[in-house]
Amino acid sequence: MRGAESVAKGLGYRILVHYFYADQPWDEQIKRILSDACGVILLGTDITEPQRDAFFEFYHLGNVPLVIIDNFLFSAYVDCVGNDNTYGVKAAISYLIKCGHRSIGYLRSKQRIVNFDDRELGIKLSMEEHSSLGLAPLQVLDVDISPDKAREDIFAWLAAGNVPAGAYFCENDVLAAAFIRALKEKGFRVPEDVSVMGFDDVQICEMIEPPITTMHAFKERLGKIAVELLNTRIDAGDTLLTSRESGLMKVALSLQLKERMSVRCID
Repeated sequence: MRGAESVAKGLGYRILVHYFYADQPWDEQIKRILSDACGVILLGTDITEPQRDAFFEFYHLGNVPLVIIDNFLFSAYVDCVGNDNTYGVKAAISYLIKCGHRSIGYLRSKQRIVNFDDRELGIKLSMEEHSSLGLAPLQVLDVDISPDKAREDIFAWLAAGNVPAGAYFCENDVLAAAFIRALKEKGFRVPEDVSVMGFDDVQICEMIEPPITTMHAFKERLGKIAVELLNTRIDAGDTLLTSRESGLMKVALSLQLKERMSVRCID
């Protein structure tokens, strides 16, 4: 929110934060949100396709422009700003391969959202691109998104006699931290035995030993771009419908490799 607030204030807007509850009547919530707004920015990280369709059913009750952050499911219908999950993760896997790893693992969340599916696609694209190097088949370990439950899933997988691949990409930094802790509890050294890489670059990356190598997401910049885009629509007098007629914007921010200590390069 910091990025959005600073730009909005500079443009003369004030930001009202509303929480949207999927289990409560949507029409009443959307009417309340639109009652005092000249434009709306929706954080759409966890929204599914059915929820997207239901949201648009009621959003037409209003007449103001809309920008979605962190979910490209909406990109055919409304302006969107988000991370380039697919090519960010493609770059992450390519980095692991460049470090000499030929056995790659994927700590995959059982709970799926669009961003996770986009990241999984990035893994597949990189593995295909480097297939001539004789890579081992991708090792996939499905775990719960909750760190505590993920730890249990990891322990159960190891207890079944499985041996981790030499380098793992984890769905996000929180799961990467849980994976590192679980591996160390079971006697594996990180990164000497297993290299671990995350995604997002949140605070936990520097709070664990070893610090986590990850892909840095420019979240503050996402907010700034979303406000600037919404301001352009407001100035033009656009609504949700006229925005489509004038051409929608889909802004995908690249990610930056943040090298720390959890990945070993093989000579």
